[in-house]
Amino acid sequence: MKPSLLQAFFSVNSRCLSLLLLCFSSLLPAAEVEPWWLRHVFNTEPTLPEANSLLNEAELFDCGEKEATLLCSDEIKYYNEKVYVELELTDTKQAGKTDPKSDEVAVIEDKLPTKFVSVVRFNTTYSAHSYTMLQANLRRDGFVIQSIVISGEEFNVIEALATAAKQNKSPQSVDEKLITFMNQRRLVSDQISTWMTGHDRSPKVRLLREGSTLTLELFREAF
Repeated sequence: MKPSLLQAFFSVNSRCLSLLLLCFSSLLPAAEVEPWWLRHVFNTEPTLPEANSLLNEAELFDCGEKEATLLCSDEIKYYNEKVYVELELTDTKQAGKTDPKSDEVAVIEDKLPTKFVSVVRFNTTYSAHSYTMLQANLRRDGFVIQSIVISGEEFNVIEALATAAKQNKSPQSVDEKLITFMNQRRLVSDQISTWMTGHDRSPKVRLLREGSTLTLELFREAF
């Protein structure tokens, strides 16, 4: 993404979210105490967080069909929003190395697998307030909306900004169209928005509204 387009992208999203959250932004309370491990896994760092230290964490329990592939929590706070957390785990094995100068027969031993968190998932019950607050919390954590799909109709902010630039229109015109798009479909129960930070290799977030359920997923790719 070109720097000028990226700058406009963040400008539009910042203004858009400010308008969408107008009723709540001045009332955002200070975050209650979050569990230490939440910010270990939910952040904007590109690297997969190490998970071995979480396997014996009292607030997390193994909930996958296969052992040490999925960790779950009881209700916790993401800022002030109550959510249930799922952590999808992956692992990689590092083979032991042998001395190439040695005449002895090399024996390679697998070290214990190192676990990493590949997906962080928040689940909660839908309400207009919770939906708005999760978006506000993402903004607080440095994410901005990239695109949103509602009932199969997509509004892609990056493409809209590129089109506006070609037509010599201001980023504010994209801002207005995005707000109109979302407001006209605010009662539709199936919505998926994608969020990003704008930095290379940074994680992305999906926020899904499906009927009475809200799901927020942060996912990273292994490099």
